[in-house]
Amino acid sequence: MTVIKNANLVSSAMGYWPSFHDAEIIDFETVGETVTVKIHVWEMTSEVDDAGFFGKRNHHMVTLIADGVTHVEGPEDATLFGTLFELSAELDGERVILELEGVCNEGTVVIYCTECRVATVDPYTDSQ
Repeated sequence: MTVIKNANLVSSAMGYWPSFHDAEIIDFETVGETVTVKIHVWEMTSEVDDAGFFGKRNHHMVTLIADGVTHVEGPEDATLFGTLFELSAELDGERVILELEGVCNEGTVVIYCTECRVATVDPYTDSQ
């Protein structure tokens, strides 16, 4: 994921760059031309619990920062839809387009910025 700077921090922690499918948006904050997104991401296992849900392991809190934001499309508060279907980023000329697609038509946030980077990747605890 070379469009997102410091993506190697996520790859190092997770062992790969995840799709962020079913990841939870914990915080979404806009201050001036900067958007900060905190996402709880994990690895799904093939194990199924008694309730029929896949197991989860390798939980991390990923903080993404988009700088030089010129436009944000979608809900003003991405935490309202909470669960991601997918996170993607692409270059369009000199700008980065970061897309946070919610599950089940809950909404999509598209951030147009000059730079997107991973600021931190920390082990996730329920108290976050």
